[in-house]
Amino acid sequence: MSAYSAVLANGQARLLILAMIPVRFGYAMAGLAMVLLIRDRTGSFALAGLGLGLFSLGAGLLSPLRGHLVDTMGQTKPLMVYLPVFCASFAILSFARDATLLIVLCTISGCMSPPLLASSRALWRPIVGPDLVRSAYALDSIAMQASQVLGPALTAALVAAWNPEVAIWAVTIMVAIGGVLFILVPASRAWTGDRNAAGFRGAIRSPGIRVLLAISAAFGTAWG
Repeated sequence: MSAYSAVLANGQARLLILAMIPVRFGYAMAGLAMVLLIRDRTGSFALAGLGLGLFSLGAGLLSPLRGHLVDTMGQTKPLMVYLPVFCASFAILSFARDATLLIVLCTISGCMSPPLLASSRALWRPIVGPDLVRSAYALDSIAMQASQVLGPALTAALVAAWNPEVAIWAVTIMVAIGGVLFILVPASRAWTGDRNAAGFRGAIRSPGIRVLLAISAAFGTAWG
């Protein structure tokens, strides 16, 4: 417990945790919020699944590009583009009625998903140092698991109490607030990336990383 206390005693670590709480909840809520909104607007779960699938596909296929931009430009500049575009496209979902427009907005939102989660994990070592980085990752993992469980429940509660539009706006506001707080973390603004590892292959050059990616792809496909 002393290691966790030492992590939380660090001001930048607390700010990073505070920033990522709404971001994690927003991302965990987004999928169900999109499905329920599209189902409510079109009456079709097939279209709802298509919207979520294209959102996830856009987010996944363009993740190497986001990583490349962060490695070469730092974290702040890419986030200043991705964050407002994502929030705008996701918020417009609440006004859209046409099925095609809903699907297009889901796709844009996925393609423009801000690289906040990956960027946050890269900050733990420079913030807390090598001695506490494992404890920091443990706290990060706890926050991730909690949001994955509670996020969809919160979406369902908002939809049951009001409507899917409220859930969409909750996701937008959470990601916006968390994203702005993340940009304010000094370590994020100072991040320069690893230019030696930059490029679309990046860490995929490592055989061990390729094995981990294959395992993650199998689990991700099953969950999807």
